[in-house]
Amino acid sequence: GVGGVADRPTVRDWPQLPMEEIEDAVNDFAWDLGGSDDLHATAAYRRELVRRLGRRVIEEAARCSN
Repeated sequence: GVGGVADRPTVRDWPQLPMEEIEDAVNDFAWDLGGSDDLHATAAYRRELVRRLGRRVIEEAARCSN
């Protein structure tokens, strides 16, 4: 789940997502959130955080589950 990017927290579930599809899935999710600019951060910065941190969290969870 992601909070602080758009108007409300959002959860996306990707059961059985192949590792090679993570980057595209997280990128699509970042755009789907529809974040906007405000005095704290730009929408582009928020999308980049979702992409980078989302990928790291998913990869770490996959390592821990093995």
